[in-house]
Amino acid sequence: YRWLWSFYLGPALTLPFLAGLWGSRRQRWTLFAAGTFLLVAAANAATVAGFPHYYAPVAPLILLLAVQGLRRLGTWRWRGRARGRLLGGGLLAAALATFTVGAGVHAHYATSGVHPKIWSQHRAEIASRLETMDGRHLVLVRGPPPSPDRNDEWVYNRAHIEGAKVVWARELGPEADVRLLRHFRDRVLWSLRVDTRHMRFGPYGTLRDP
Repeated sequence: YRWLWSFYLGPALTLPFLAGLWGSRRQRWTLFAAGTFLLVAAANAATVAGFPHYYAPVAPLILLLAVQGLRRLGTWRWRGRARGRLLGGGLLAAALATFTVGAGVHAHYATSGVHPKIWSQHRAEIASRLETMDGRHLVLVRGPPPSPDRNDEWVYNRAHIEGAKVVWARELGPEADVRLLRHFRDRVLWSLRVDTRHMRFGPYGTLRDP
């Protein structure tokens, strides 16, 4: 759930959110908000993979609990002195600063047209390039297996593989690769080498191991 925490709360709003959850039992409307959020969280926990937008229906409730938690922290006293306002104000300022910096970064990328490339953008560029070239193509991918959530898989194809202009396949060893190349012998062959830091793409047989 790290992705959910970082998307909706982050370090600044974690304590207020927990305070809001803890104090929700005292008020009916905050109890409803906490119960609804926990119900949605339990339902999403049963799925194979989750994304922040799965929690979009309860996003207002998450923020509501965080705000309620800030209100509760604002009343905190230590040794007879009001310390909560300083704590709550600091957390709120940190949350606003985080949001402002994040919004600024996204605005910069949106206006400059320069975006940090991720694997999916590289894959889309390669596929688009091959789609415009003559003939049909086979891309053999060598690299580490995808992560457990399988969100960074380079190798996937259209439903009708035989009719696709570009086919992606993972290298499985000399014997298996020979059978694959024989089956797609009418295609132009390409190699794609990927690791955690680099990506190399070129005609099959031209790439050398570092």
